[in-house]
Amino acid sequence: MGTAKCVRHGALGGFGETSLMTSSPKQNAEQFLRFVALGGVAAAVNFGSRFLYSAALPFEIAIIAAYFTAATVGFILFRKFVFPGSLRPIREQTIAFLIVSLAGMAQTWGISVLIARVVWPAIGLPGPREAIAHLVGICVPMVTSYFGHKRLTFARNKPDCERTP
Repeated sequence: MGTAKCVRHGALGGFGETSLMTSSPKQNAEQFLRFVALGGVAAAVNFGSRFLYSAALPFEIAIIAAYFTAATVGFILFRKFVFPGSLRPIREQTIAFLIVSLAGMAQTWGISVLIARVVWPAIGLPGPREAIAHLVGICVPMVTSYFGHKRLTFARNKPDCERTP
């Protein structure tokens, strides 16, 4: 019986690849629930820190600063508790995390600003317009971020294996 000679893909070469072991639907559901729960912690950091940033920055800039504060917390939590065992070096994970986070930040920013500056005034509702707009904006990228981090940031690279006699 031959042995397998395996080579790991290079920088970000494993996009879209999954673990060599297949995950059951139950494992995927548990992973997604951990992502949502710990994403909730990061979302709380995002929401709370935006109020702090808003004391010194315009709403639109405070959203961006808060998003990156929360992304730092999220990276640490997701790497440790949601997607452990990635074979990617930390540098590759960091680059991929930034790419996925930029997409999530764009979604959060766009939705938040649209609601706060266009929708809310058009409806004419009283109340904390920026807070509610930001909260809705934070929730929007939950699913896209999960799949981005699962498939790109913390992917388990599938080695190229060649059987040898």
